[in-house]
Amino acid sequence: MQIITRNWTIRPSGSRVHVLVRHPECGDLPRGVITHLRSQGMFPRWGVTDYDHHNLGEVTGDYLDAEQLLLDATAELDESTTPHTITAR
Repeated sequence: MQIITRNWTIRPSGSRVHVLVRHPECGDLPRGVITHLRSQGMFPRWGVTDYDHHNLGEVTGDYLDAEQLLLDATAELDESTTPHTITAR
């Protein structure tokens, strides 16, 4: 089970969510940012960017689908990260 922290920033210009996931050895690691984009039609649009500011694409629909895209794209952090690799960056 992953412990996910979501830090929401809500502004008149739009919402942004900073997503962090708890790593057993390293604490909370940033995974990226999900930004609410202008909706087209009835469904919300989300822009997804990883922790290195790489654009992962857009998701139309549910926020949780956008978050799953981000978590899947950054899953390597679950296995390959140690306190040493974080301080070496």
